[in-house]
Amino acid sequence: MLEKLLSYFGPPPLQGNDAVSVRTRLLGHVLNAWLVAALGIFLFYPSETDVGKAVAAVALATTPVALLMRVRIHRGETRTMSWVFLALLSVMVPSLSLYLSGTVAIVSVSIFQMMLIVMAGLLLGGREAIGFASLILIGNAVLFQMESLRLPERASGLHGAWILQAVCYIATAALLARAIALTEELFALVGQEATDRRAAEAALREREERYRLITTVSSDYTFSSELSEGGELRLDWVAGAFEAITGFTFDEYVARGGWRAALHPEDVEKDTLDIEALRENRPVASEVRTICKDGAVRWVRVYAHPVWDAERKQLTGIYGAVQDIGERKAAEAEREALIQELEGRNAELERFTYTVSHDLKSPLITIRGFLAHIEQAARDGNMEAMRSDMDRVYKSTAKMHELLDDLLDLSRVGRLAKPPERVPFEAIVRDALDRTHGRISSQKVAVEVQTDLPVISVDRDRLVEVLQNLIDNATKFMGGQKAPRIWIGTRTSATETAFFVRDNGAGIEPHYRERVFNLFDKLDPKSAGTGVGLALVKRIIEVHGGRVWVESNGNENGSTLCFTLGDPPESPPRYVASTPTLPPGESP
Repeated sequence: MLEKLLSYFGPPPLQGNDAVSVRTRLLGHVLNAWLVAALGIFLFYPSETDVGKAVAAVALATTPVALLMRVRIHRGETRTMSWVFLALLSVMVPSLSLYLSGTVAIVSVSIFQMMLIVMAGLLLGGREAIGFASLILIGNAVLFQMESLRLPERASGLHGAWILQAVCYIATAALLARAIALTEELFALVGQEATDRRAAEAALREREERYRLITTVSSDYTFSSELSEGGELRLDWVAGAFEAITGFTFDEYVARGGWRAALHPEDVEKDTLDIEALRENRPVASEVRTICKDGAVRWVRVYAHPVWDAERKQLTGIYGAVQDIGERKAAEAEREALIQELEGRNAELERFTYTVSHDLKSPLITIRGFLAHIEQAARDGNMEAMRSDMDRVYKSTAKMHELLDDLLDLSRVGRLAKPPERVPFEAIVRDALDRTHGRISSQKVAVEVQTDLPVISVDRDRLVEVLQNLIDNATKFMGGQKAPRIWIGTRTSATETAFFVRDNGAGIEPHYRERVFNLFDKLDPKSAGTGVGLALVKRIIEVHGGRVWVESNGNENGSTLCFTLGDPPESPPRYVASTPTLPPGESP
Protein backbone atom coordinates (compact mmCIF):
# COMPACT_ATOMS: atom_id res chain seq x y z
CA MET A 1 0.00 0.00 0.00
CA LEU A 2 2.78 2.39 0.96
CA GLU A 3 4.67 1.59 -2.24
CA LYS A 4 1.58 2.38 -4.32
CA LEU A 5 1.14 5.73 -2.54
CA LEU A 6 4.78 6.61 -3.07
CA SER A 7 4.52 5.61 -6.70
CA TYR A 8 1.33 7.65 -7.11
CA PHE A 9 2.76 10.82 -5.57
CA GLY A 10 6.25 10.24 -6.93
CA PRO A 11 7.62 11.48 -10.28
CA PRO A 12 6.06 10.01 -13.45
CA PRO A 13 8.02 7.22 -15.17
CA LEU A 14 10.09 9.58 -17.35
CA GLN A 15 13.74 9.72 -16.41
CA GLY A 16 15.23 11.75 -19.27
CA ASN A 17 16.38 15.37 -19.27
CA ASP A 18 14.43 16.47 -22.33
CA ALA A 19 11.86 19.27 -22.09
CA VAL A 20 8.84 16.91 -21.85
CA SER A 21 10.33 14.89 -18.99
CA VAL A 22 11.39 17.97 -17.06
CA ARG A 23 7.99 19.64 -17.46
CA THR A 24 6.20 16.43 -16.44
CA ARG A 25 8.20 16.22 -13.22
CA LEU A 26 7.62 19.93 -12.58
CA LEU A 27 3.84 19.55 -12.99
CA GLY A 28 3.89 16.54 -10.62
CA HIS A 29 5.63 18.64 -7.96
CA VAL A 30 3.17 21.52 -8.46
CA LEU A 31 0.17 19.18 -8.06
CA ASN A 32 1.66 17.71 -4.87
CA ALA A 33 2.09 21.22 -3.47
CA TRP A 34 -1.46 22.08 -4.52
CA LEU A 35 -2.87 19.03 -2.71
CA VAL A 36 -0.99 19.86 0.48
CA ALA A 37 -2.07 23.50 0.32
CA ALA A 38 -5.72 22.60 -0.39
CA LEU A 39 -5.79 20.15 2.53
CA GLY A 40 -4.23 22.72 4.86
CA ILE A 41 -6.69 25.43 3.80
CA PHE A 42 -9.69 23.15 4.25
CA LEU A 43 -8.59 22.05 7.71
CA PHE A 44 -7.17 25.22 9.20
CA TYR A 45 -8.36 28.30 7.24
CA PRO A 46 -10.93 30.33 9.27
CA SER A 47 -14.36 29.76 7.72
CA GLU A 48 -16.51 32.15 9.80
CA THR A 49 -16.67 34.74 6.99
CA ASP A 50 -18.06 34.45 3.48
CA VAL A 51 -14.53 34.66 2.08
CA GLY A 52 -13.37 31.87 4.39
CA LYS A 53 -16.26 29.65 3.37
CA ALA A 54 -15.58 30.31 -0.31
CA VAL A 55 -11.89 29.51 0.06
CA ALA A 56 -12.60 26.30 1.96
CA ALA A 57 -15.16 25.26 -0.64
CA VAL A 58 -12.73 25.86 -3.50
CA ALA A 59 -10.00 23.90 -1.67
CA LEU A 60 -12.35 20.96 -1.14
CA ALA A 61 -13.64 21.03 -4.71
CA THR A 62 -10.21 21.16 -6.33
CA THR A 63 -8.72 18.26 -4.35
CA PRO A 64 -10.31 15.43 -6.41
CA VAL A 65 -9.46 17.33 -9.59
CA ALA A 66 -5.77 17.42 -8.59
CA LEU A 67 -5.86 13.71 -7.73
CA LEU A 68 -7.35 12.90 -11.14
CA MET A 69 -4.76 15.05 -12.87
CA ARG A 70 -1.96 13.10 -11.19
CA VAL A 71 -3.41 9.91 -12.67
CA ARG A 72 -3.53 11.47 -16.14
CA ILE A 73 0.08 12.73 -16.12
CA HIS A 74 1.23 9.21 -15.20
CA ARG A 75 -0.43 8.21 -18.49
CA GLY A 76 1.62 10.75 -20.46
CA GLU A 77 -1.00 13.52 -20.78
CA THR A 78 1.28 16.22 -19.37
CA ARG A 79 0.50 18.95 -21.89
CA THR A 80 -3.28 18.55 -21.63
CA MET A 81 -3.18 18.50 -17.82
CA SER A 82 -0.99 21.62 -17.81
CA TRP A 83 -3.63 23.48 -19.81
CA VAL A 84 -6.37 22.15 -17.49
CA PHE A 85 -4.42 23.21 -14.41
CA LEU A 86 -3.78 26.72 -15.73
CA ALA A 87 -7.38 27.12 -16.92
CA LEU A 88 -8.72 26.01 -13.54
CA LEU A 89 -6.56 28.52 -11.68
CA SER A 90 -7.49 31.23 -14.19
CA VAL A 91 -11.17 30.73 -13.37
CA MET A 92 -10.77 30.08 -9.66
CA VAL A 93 -8.82 33.19 -8.66
CA PRO A 94 -11.05 35.81 -10.35
CA SER A 95 -14.01 34.08 -8.69
CA LEU A 96 -12.46 34.51 -5.26
CA SER A 97 -11.59 38.14 -6.06
CA LEU A 98 -15.33 38.93 -6.12
CA TYR A 99 -15.10 39.04 -2.33
CA LEU A 100 -12.41 41.77 -2.49
CA SER A 101 -12.84 45.49 -3.14
CA GLY A 102 -12.16 47.27 -6.47
CA THR A 103 -8.46 48.18 -6.85
CA VAL A 104 -7.23 45.50 -4.43
CA ALA A 105 -9.13 42.85 -6.40
CA ILE A 106 -7.70 44.05 -9.76
CA VAL A 107 -4.11 44.23 -8.47
CA SER A 108 -4.35 40.88 -6.65
CA VAL A 109 -5.72 39.17 -9.75
CA SER A 110 -3.08 40.91 -11.93
CA ILE A 111 -0.24 39.65 -9.76
CA PHE A 112 -1.64 36.12 -9.74
CA GLN A 113 -2.19 36.18 -13.50
CA MET A 114 1.45 37.22 -14.04
CA MET A 115 2.43 34.22 -11.92
CA LEU A 116 0.21 32.04 -14.12
CA ILE A 117 1.97 33.38 -17.24
CA VAL A 118 5.34 32.42 -15.73
CA MET A 119 3.95 28.96 -14.87
CA ALA A 120 2.63 28.59 -18.42
CA GLY A 121 6.13 29.29 -19.75
CA LEU A 122 7.70 26.73 -17.42
CA LEU A 123 5.07 24.02 -18.00
CA LEU A 124 4.32 24.56 -21.72
CA GLY A 125 7.00 26.72 -23.34
CA GLY A 126 7.72 30.28 -24.43
CA ARG A 127 5.22 30.61 -27.27
CA GLU A 128 2.50 29.06 -25.14
CA ALA A 129 3.22 31.66 -22.42
CA ILE A 130 2.58 34.43 -24.96
CA GLY A 131 -0.63 32.71 -26.11
CA PHE A 132 -1.79 32.18 -22.53
CA ALA A 133 -1.15 35.85 -21.74
CA SER A 134 -3.21 36.83 -24.78
CA LEU A 135 -6.13 34.60 -23.67
CA ILE A 136 -6.05 36.14 -20.18
CA LEU A 137 -6.08 39.65 -21.66
CA ILE A 138 -9.07 38.77 -23.84
CA GLY A 139 -10.94 37.39 -20.84
CA ASN A 140 -10.05 40.44 -18.74
CA ALA A 141 -11.22 42.75 -21.53
CA VAL A 142 -14.62 41.04 -21.55
CA LEU A 143 -14.92 41.20 -17.75
CA PHE A 144 -13.81 44.84 -17.59
CA GLN A 145 -16.26 45.79 -20.34
CA MET A 146 -19.11 44.12 -18.46
CA GLU A 147 -18.07 45.94 -15.28
CA SER A 148 -17.91 49.26 -17.17
CA LEU A 149 -21.46 48.81 -18.40
CA ARG A 150 -22.61 48.05 -14.88
CA LEU A 151 -20.64 50.88 -13.26
CA PRO A 152 -19.92 53.57 -15.88
CA GLU A 153 -18.06 55.73 -13.37
CA ARG A 154 -15.30 53.06 -13.21
CA ALA A 155 -14.92 52.71 -16.97
CA SER A 156 -11.83 54.93 -17.39
CA GLY A 157 -10.02 53.27 -14.47
CA LEU A 158 -10.80 49.79 -15.77
CA HIS A 159 -9.60 50.68 -19.26
CA GLY A 160 -6.36 52.08 -17.84
CA ALA A 161 -5.89 48.97 -15.70
CA TRP A 162 -6.41 46.73 -18.75
CA ILE A 163 -3.82 48.68 -20.78
CA LEU A 164 -1.31 48.40 -17.91
CA GLN A 165 -2.06 44.66 -17.70
CA ALA A 166 -1.54 44.27 -21.45
CA VAL A 167 1.89 45.94 -21.31
CA CYS A 168 2.99 43.95 -18.25
CA TYR A 169 1.63 40.58 -19.42
CA ILE A 170 2.95 40.71 -22.98
CA ALA A 171 6.35 42.08 -21.88
CA THR A 172 6.68 39.40 -19.21
CA ALA A 173 5.62 36.62 -21.60
CA ALA A 174 7.96 37.84 -24.36
CA LEU A 175 10.97 38.09 -22.05
CA LEU A 176 10.14 34.70 -20.56
CA ALA A 177 9.87 33.16 -24.04
CA ARG A 178 13.26 34.62 -24.97
CA ALA A 179 14.85 33.40 -21.73
CA ILE A 180 13.44 29.88 -22.21
CA ALA A 181 14.63 29.76 -25.83
CA LEU A 182 18.14 30.89 -24.89
CA THR A 183 18.29 28.46 -21.97
CA GLU A 184 17.22 25.54 -24.19
CA GLU A 185 19.83 26.53 -26.78
CA LEU A 186 22.53 26.67 -24.12
CA PHE A 187 21.63 23.24 -22.77
CA ALA A 188 21.53 21.90 -26.33
CA LEU A 189 25.07 23.19 -26.86
CA VAL A 190 26.22 21.60 -23.60
CA GLY A 191 24.53 18.35 -24.60
CA GLN A 192 26.21 18.45 -28.00
CA GLU A 193 29.60 18.98 -26.38
CA ALA A 194 28.97 15.98 -24.12
CA THR A 195 27.94 13.87 -27.15
CA ASP A 196 31.05 14.95 -29.07
CA ARG A 197 33.21 14.14 -26.06
CA ARG A 198 31.77 10.63 -25.76
CA ALA A 199 32.24 10.07 -29.51
CA ALA A 200 35.85 11.26 -29.30
CA GLU A 201 36.52 8.98 -26.34
CA ALA A 202 35.02 6.00 -28.19
CA ALA A 203 37.08 6.76 -31.31
CA LEU A 204 40.20 7.10 -29.19
CA ARG A 205 39.59 3.75 -27.48
CA GLU A 206 39.07 2.08 -30.87
CA ARG A 207 42.26 3.60 -32.26
CA GLU A 208 44.24 2.68 -29.16
CA GLU A 209 43.02 -0.92 -29.36
CA ARG A 210 43.95 -1.09 -33.06
CA TYR A 211 47.46 0.13 -32.39
CA ARG A 212 47.78 -2.25 -29.42
CA LEU A 213 46.91 -5.22 -31.64
CA ILE A 214 49.29 -4.10 -34.38
CA THR A 215 52.21 -3.62 -32.03
CA THR A 216 51.43 -6.93 -30.29
CA VAL A 217 51.45 -9.17 -33.36
CA SER A 218 53.94 -7.37 -35.59
CA SER A 219 57.74 -7.04 -35.21
CA ASP A 220 59.17 -4.55 -37.66
CA TYR A 221 62.63 -6.03 -37.72
CA THR A 222 64.67 -8.62 -35.87
CA PHE A 223 68.34 -8.49 -35.02
CA SER A 224 71.21 -10.43 -33.57
CA SER A 225 74.19 -9.01 -31.70
CA GLU A 226 77.30 -10.82 -30.47
CA LEU A 227 79.69 -10.01 -27.69
CA SER A 228 83.21 -9.24 -28.93
CA GLU A 229 86.38 -10.34 -27.15
CA GLY A 230 86.67 -6.85 -25.77
CA GLY A 231 83.23 -7.16 -24.15
CA GLU A 232 81.43 -4.86 -26.62
CA LEU A 233 78.13 -5.80 -28.29
CA ARG A 234 78.34 -5.74 -32.09
CA LEU A 235 75.40 -6.00 -34.49
CA ASP A 236 75.63 -9.26 -36.38
CA TRP A 237 72.58 -9.32 -38.66
CA VAL A 238 69.13 -7.78 -39.17
CA ALA A 239 65.99 -8.91 -40.98
CA GLY A 240 62.74 -7.17 -41.85
CA ALA A 241 62.00 -3.46 -42.18
CA PHE A 242 65.32 -2.32 -40.73
CA GLU A 243 66.14 0.16 -43.48
CA ALA A 244 62.56 1.47 -43.62
CA ILE A 245 62.70 2.34 -39.91
CA THR A 246 66.28 3.62 -39.51
CA GLY A 247 66.94 4.93 -43.01
CA PHE A 248 70.35 3.22 -42.95
CA THR A 249 71.61 0.20 -44.77
CA PHE A 250 73.14 -2.46 -42.54
CA ASP A 251 76.71 -1.45 -43.49
CA GLU A 252 76.01 2.26 -42.95
CA TYR A 253 74.49 1.55 -39.57
CA VAL A 254 77.45 -0.55 -38.41
CA ALA A 255 79.97 1.95 -39.79
CA ARG A 256 78.23 4.78 -37.96
CA GLY A 257 78.62 2.99 -34.64
CA GLY A 258 75.58 0.74 -34.46
CA TRP A 259 72.72 0.86 -31.95
CA ARG A 260 74.37 2.99 -29.30
CA ALA A 261 75.42 5.68 -31.80
CA ALA A 262 71.83 6.00 -33.08
CA LEU A 263 70.33 6.12 -29.59
CA HIS A 264 68.79 9.39 -28.39
CA PRO A 265 71.12 10.99 -25.79
CA GLU A 266 68.35 11.15 -23.17
CA ASP A 267 67.82 7.36 -23.41
CA VAL A 268 71.47 6.31 -23.03
CA GLU A 269 71.13 5.80 -19.28
CA LYS A 270 68.02 3.63 -19.75
CA ASP A 271 69.86 1.51 -22.35
CA THR A 272 72.81 1.07 -19.96
CA LEU A 273 70.46 -0.37 -17.33
CA ASP A 274 68.97 -2.69 -19.97
CA ILE A 275 72.45 -3.99 -20.88
CA GLU A 276 73.15 -4.66 -17.22
CA ALA A 277 69.93 -6.70 -17.01
CA LEU A 278 70.95 -8.72 -20.08
CA ARG A 279 74.37 -9.38 -18.56
CA GLU A 280 72.49 -10.91 -15.62
CA ASN A 281 70.60 -13.25 -18.01
CA ARG A 282 67.34 -11.30 -17.77
CA PRO A 283 65.28 -10.48 -20.89
CA VAL A 284 64.42 -6.84 -21.54
CA ALA A 285 61.49 -5.00 -23.08
CA SER A 286 62.10 -1.28 -23.32
CA GLU A 287 60.82 1.79 -25.15
CA VAL A 288 63.47 4.22 -26.38
CA ARG A 289 64.07 6.77 -29.10
CA THR A 290 66.38 6.22 -32.05
CA ILE A 291 67.75 8.84 -34.42
CA CYS A 292 67.12 8.01 -38.09
CA LYS A 293 69.37 8.79 -41.04
CA ASP A 294 67.34 11.89 -41.94
CA GLY A 295 67.67 13.21 -38.37
CA ALA A 296 64.11 12.32 -37.37
CA VAL A 297 63.55 10.86 -33.90
CA ARG A 298 61.47 7.68 -33.80
CA TRP A 299 60.06 5.78 -30.83
CA VAL A 300 60.74 2.03 -30.93
CA ARG A 301 60.04 -0.86 -28.58
CA VAL A 302 62.94 -3.24 -28.13
CA TYR A 303 62.50 -6.90 -27.12
CA ALA A 304 65.93 -8.31 -26.22
CA HIS A 305 66.69 -11.86 -25.09
CA PRO A 306 70.14 -12.78 -23.75
CA VAL A 307 72.23 -15.53 -25.39
CA TRP A 308 73.73 -17.11 -22.30
CA ASP A 309 76.84 -19.28 -21.88
CA ALA A 310 75.84 -21.56 -19.01
CA GLU A 311 79.37 -22.93 -18.46
CA ARG A 312 81.07 -19.54 -18.19
CA LYS A 313 77.90 -17.93 -16.80
CA GLN A 314 78.18 -14.91 -19.02
CA LEU A 315 76.41 -13.14 -21.88
CA THR A 316 77.62 -14.01 -25.36
CA GLY A 317 75.05 -12.24 -27.53
CA ILE A 318 71.51 -10.91 -27.93
CA TYR A 319 68.56 -11.92 -30.07
CA GLY A 320 65.72 -9.47 -30.34
CA ALA A 321 63.12 -7.53 -32.26
CA VAL A 322 62.41 -3.84 -32.72
CA GLN A 323 58.92 -2.47 -33.27
CA ASP A 324 58.10 0.97 -34.58
CA ILE A 325 55.70 2.45 -31.98
CA GLY A 326 55.65 6.00 -33.29
CA GLU A 327 51.95 5.88 -34.09
CA ARG A 328 51.12 4.42 -30.68
CA LYS A 329 53.15 7.13 -28.95
CA ALA A 330 51.39 9.74 -31.04
CA ALA A 331 48.06 8.21 -30.04
CA GLU A 332 49.08 8.26 -26.38
CA ALA A 333 50.13 11.88 -26.64
CA GLU A 334 46.86 12.65 -28.39
CA ARG A 335 44.98 10.79 -25.67
CA GLU A 336 46.75 12.72 -22.91
CA ALA A 337 46.05 16.00 -24.67
CA LEU A 338 42.42 15.00 -25.12
CA ILE A 339 42.12 13.96 -21.47
CA GLN A 340 43.54 17.30 -20.37
CA GLU A 341 41.18 19.10 -22.72
CA LEU A 342 38.22 17.08 -21.45
CA GLU A 343 39.20 17.74 -17.85
CA GLY A 344 39.34 21.43 -18.67
CA ARG A 345 35.97 21.24 -20.40
CA ASN A 346 34.46 19.36 -17.46
CA ALA A 347 35.81 21.95 -15.03
CA GLU A 348 34.45 24.69 -17.27
CA LEU A 349 31.05 22.98 -17.42
CA GLU A 350 31.02 22.76 -13.62
CA ARG A 351 31.81 26.48 -13.37
CA PHE A 352 29.21 27.19 -16.04
CA THR A 353 26.55 25.20 -14.13
CA TYR A 354 27.40 27.01 -10.90
CA THR A 355 27.29 30.37 -12.67
CA VAL A 356 23.91 29.69 -14.25
CA SER A 357 22.43 28.47 -10.96
CA HIS A 358 23.99 31.32 -8.93
CA ASP A 359 23.97 34.44 -11.10
CA LEU A 360 20.60 33.84 -12.74
CA LYS A 361 19.00 33.48 -9.31
CA SER A 362 19.75 37.09 -8.41
CA PRO A 363 17.28 38.69 -10.89
CA LEU A 364 14.66 36.07 -9.96
CA ILE A 365 15.06 36.85 -6.26
CA THR A 366 14.73 40.54 -7.06
CA ILE A 367 11.56 39.90 -9.08
CA ARG A 368 10.04 37.81 -6.31
CA GLY A 369 10.91 40.42 -3.68
CA PHE A 370 9.44 43.32 -5.58
CA LEU A 371 6.29 41.37 -6.41
CA ALA A 372 5.68 41.32 -2.66
CA HIS A 373 6.28 45.10 -2.56
CA ILE A 374 3.85 45.55 -5.45
CA GLU A 375 1.22 43.55 -3.59
CA GLN A 376 1.70 45.70 -0.46
CA ALA A 377 1.60 48.91 -2.51
CA ALA A 378 -1.61 47.71 -4.13
CA ARG A 379 -3.19 47.07 -0.77
CA ASP A 380 -2.15 50.57 0.34
CA GLY A 381 -3.42 52.09 -2.91
CA ASN A 382 0.05 53.53 -3.63
CA MET A 383 0.11 53.38 -7.42
CA GLU A 384 3.34 55.38 -7.70
CA ALA A 385 5.23 52.89 -5.51
CA MET A 386 3.70 50.02 -7.48
CA ARG A 387 4.90 51.50 -10.80
CA SER A 388 8.38 52.07 -9.34
CA ASP A 389 8.60 48.48 -8.12
CA MET A 390 7.33 47.16 -11.47
CA ASP A 391 10.08 49.17 -13.18
CA ARG A 392 12.61 47.34 -10.98
CA VAL A 393 11.06 44.02 -12.02
CA TYR A 394 11.50 44.99 -15.70
CA LYS A 395 15.15 45.91 -15.07
CA SER A 396 15.77 42.57 -13.39
CA THR A 397 14.29 40.68 -16.35
CA ALA A 398 16.44 42.80 -18.69
CA LYS A 399 19.50 41.91 -16.59
CA MET A 400 18.63 38.22 -16.89
CA HIS A 401 18.32 38.65 -20.65
CA GLU A 402 21.77 40.29 -20.80
CA LEU A 403 23.32 37.49 -18.73
CA LEU A 404 21.81 34.84 -20.99
CA ASP A 405 23.02 36.62 -24.15
CA ASP A 406 26.56 36.86 -22.74
CA LEU A 407 26.53 33.19 -21.75
CA LEU A 408 25.36 32.20 -25.23
CA ASP A 409 28.11 34.30 -26.81
CA LEU A 410 30.69 32.66 -24.55
CA SER A 411 29.43 29.14 -25.36
CA ARG A 412 29.88 29.77 -29.10
CA VAL A 413 33.63 30.33 -28.79
CA GLY A 414 34.33 26.59 -28.44
CA ARG A 415 35.90 26.62 -31.89
CA LEU A 416 36.90 29.19 -34.50
CA ALA A 417 33.83 30.77 -36.06
CA LYS A 418 35.60 31.19 -39.42
CA PRO A 419 38.76 29.74 -40.98
CA PRO A 420 41.90 31.70 -40.01
CA GLU A 421 43.01 34.39 -42.43
CA ARG A 422 46.25 36.36 -42.68
CA VAL A 423 45.56 39.92 -41.63
CA PRO A 424 47.74 42.79 -40.35
CA PHE A 425 47.38 43.18 -36.60
CA GLU A 426 47.15 46.94 -37.18
CA ALA A 427 43.89 46.41 -39.14
CA ILE A 428 42.44 44.47 -36.21
CA VAL A 429 43.43 47.27 -33.84
CA ARG A 430 41.76 49.88 -36.06
CA ASP A 431 38.52 47.86 -36.22
CA ALA A 432 38.49 47.58 -32.44
CA LEU A 433 39.15 51.31 -32.01
CA ASP A 434 36.24 52.08 -34.34
CA ARG A 435 33.92 49.98 -32.19
CA THR A 436 35.10 51.66 -28.96
CA HIS A 437 35.29 55.19 -30.35
CA GLY A 438 32.33 56.42 -28.29
CA ARG A 439 33.73 55.37 -24.93
CA ILE A 440 37.26 56.57 -25.80
CA SER A 441 35.98 59.99 -26.90
CA SER A 442 33.64 60.47 -23.93
CA GLN A 443 36.45 59.76 -21.46
CA LYS A 444 39.05 61.70 -23.49
CA VAL A 445 41.48 58.78 -23.59
CA ALA A 446 44.60 59.16 -25.73
CA VAL A 447 45.50 56.00 -27.66
CA GLU A 448 48.95 55.25 -29.11
CA VAL A 449 49.43 52.32 -31.49
CA GLN A 450 52.86 50.88 -32.21
CA THR A 451 53.90 50.94 -35.86
CA ASP A 452 55.22 48.02 -37.95
CA LEU A 453 52.88 45.53 -36.31
CA PRO A 454 53.08 41.94 -37.63
CA VAL A 455 50.76 40.04 -39.93
CA ILE A 456 48.99 37.20 -38.11
CA SER A 457 46.84 34.20 -39.07
CA VAL A 458 43.63 34.34 -37.00
CA ASP A 459 39.86 34.48 -37.02
CA ARG A 460 39.66 38.20 -37.63
CA ASP A 461 36.25 38.86 -36.08
CA ARG A 462 37.19 37.03 -32.87
CA LEU A 463 40.47 38.93 -32.51
CA VAL A 464 38.60 42.20 -32.97
CA GLU A 465 36.37 41.11 -30.06
CA VAL A 466 39.50 40.50 -27.98
CA LEU A 467 40.93 43.97 -28.65
CA GLN A 468 37.52 45.59 -28.17
CA ASN A 469 37.08 43.99 -24.75
CA LEU A 470 40.62 44.87 -23.66
CA ILE A 471 40.21 48.52 -24.76
CA ASP A 472 36.80 48.74 -23.08
CA ASN A 473 38.27 47.27 -19.91
CA ALA A 474 41.16 49.75 -19.94
CA THR A 475 38.92 52.81 -20.42
CA LYS A 476 36.44 51.58 -17.81
CA PHE A 477 38.99 51.44 -14.98
CA MET A 478 41.02 54.63 -15.45
CA GLY A 479 40.33 55.63 -11.83
CA GLY A 480 41.14 59.27 -11.13
CA GLN A 481 43.68 59.54 -13.94
CA LYS A 482 43.64 63.12 -15.30
CA ALA A 483 45.44 62.24 -18.52
CA PRO A 484 44.15 58.75 -19.42
CA ARG A 485 46.22 56.93 -22.01
CA ILE A 486 46.30 53.53 -23.69
CA TRP A 487 49.19 51.89 -25.55
CA ILE A 488 48.70 49.00 -28.01
CA GLY A 489 51.56 47.03 -29.49
CA THR A 490 53.76 43.92 -29.38
CA ARG A 491 56.96 42.85 -27.69
CA THR A 492 59.23 39.93 -28.38
CA SER A 493 61.31 37.55 -26.33
CA ALA A 494 63.53 34.64 -27.25
CA THR A 495 60.56 32.27 -27.38
CA GLU A 496 57.43 34.22 -28.29
CA THR A 497 55.77 37.42 -29.46
CA ALA A 498 53.28 38.94 -27.04
CA PHE A 499 50.56 41.46 -27.90
CA PHE A 500 49.61 43.99 -25.23
CA VAL A 501 47.07 46.66 -24.28
CA ARG A 502 48.50 48.90 -21.55
CA ASP A 503 46.81 51.71 -19.62
CA ASN A 504 47.81 54.19 -16.93
CA GLY A 505 44.64 53.69 -14.89
CA ALA A 506 43.90 52.28 -11.45
CA GLY A 507 45.74 49.00 -11.99
CA ILE A 508 44.98 45.54 -10.58
CA GLU A 509 46.27 44.22 -7.29
CA PRO A 510 48.57 41.18 -7.75
CA HIS A 511 46.25 38.79 -5.91
CA TYR A 512 43.43 39.61 -8.38
CA ARG A 513 45.42 38.87 -11.57
CA GLU A 514 43.87 35.43 -12.14
CA ARG A 515 40.44 36.28 -10.75
CA VAL A 516 39.75 38.93 -13.43
CA PHE A 517 39.41 36.16 -16.05
CA ASN A 518 36.73 34.24 -14.11
CA LEU A 519 33.20 34.19 -15.49
CA PHE A 520 30.98 36.91 -13.91
CA ASP A 521 33.71 37.69 -11.34
CA LYS A 522 33.70 41.50 -11.23
CA LEU A 523 36.19 43.25 -8.94
CA ASP A 524 33.88 46.27 -8.87
CA PRO A 525 30.24 45.05 -8.59
CA LYS A 526 28.99 48.57 -9.40
CA SER A 527 30.77 48.78 -12.75
CA ALA A 528 28.92 48.36 -16.04
CA GLY A 529 28.67 45.01 -17.80
CA THR A 530 28.17 41.43 -16.64
CA GLY A 531 31.77 40.34 -16.01
CA VAL A 532 32.00 38.16 -19.15
CA GLY A 533 34.41 40.34 -21.19
CA LEU A 534 37.77 39.05 -19.97
CA ALA A 535 36.45 35.48 -19.70
CA LEU A 536 35.52 35.77 -23.39
CA VAL A 537 39.01 37.13 -24.17
CA LYS A 538 40.65 34.19 -22.39
CA ARG A 539 38.56 31.62 -24.23
CA ILE A 540 39.15 33.17 -27.69
CA ILE A 541 42.91 33.33 -27.10
CA GLU A 542 43.00 29.71 -25.87
CA VAL A 543 41.07 28.59 -28.96
CA HIS A 544 43.84 30.25 -31.00
CA GLY A 545 46.42 28.21 -29.06
CA GLY A 546 47.71 31.14 -27.01
CA ARG A 547 47.57 32.38 -23.43
CA VAL A 548 46.56 35.63 -21.72
CA TRP A 549 47.77 37.26 -18.51
CA VAL A 550 47.84 40.53 -16.52
CA GLU A 551 50.87 42.55 -15.47
CA SER A 552 50.13 45.10 -12.75
CA ASN A 553 50.98 45.95 -9.17
CA GLY A 554 47.89 48.12 -8.55
CA ASN A 555 48.57 51.35 -6.66
CA GLU A 556 47.17 53.50 -9.50
CA ASN A 557 50.12 52.45 -11.69
CA GLY A 558 48.06 51.07 -14.54
CA SER A 559 47.95 47.55 -15.93
CA THR A 560 49.05 45.62 -19.01
CA LEU A 561 46.95 42.79 -20.47
CA CYS A 562 49.08 40.57 -22.67
CA PHE A 563 48.29 37.62 -24.92
CA THR A 564 50.06 35.32 -27.35
CA LEU A 565 48.81 33.36 -30.36
CA GLY A 566 49.55 29.79 -31.36
CA ASP A 567 50.89 30.61 -34.84
CA PRO A 568 53.94 32.94 -34.95
CA PRO A 569 53.59 36.27 -36.77
CA GLU A 570 54.89 36.60 -40.30
CA SER A 571 57.87 38.63 -39.13
CA PRO A 572 59.00 39.95 -35.75
CA PRO A 573 57.96 43.52 -34.99
CA ARG A 574 60.55 46.25 -35.29
CA TYR A 575 60.66 49.08 -32.80
CA VAL A 576 61.15 52.45 -34.49
CA ALA A 577 61.23 56.08 -33.41
CA SER A 578 57.44 56.40 -33.51
CA THR A 579 56.95 53.71 -30.85
CA PRO A 580 54.77 55.27 -28.12
CA THR A 581 56.68 56.85 -25.28
CA LEU A 582 55.70 55.40 -21.92
CA PRO A 583 55.65 57.21 -18.56
CA PRO A 584 59.10 57.57 -16.92
CA GLY A 585 60.38 54.32 -15.44
CA GLU A 586 57.62 52.26 -17.11
CA SER A 587 57.77 49.60 -19.83
CA PRO A 588 54.93 47.51 -21.33
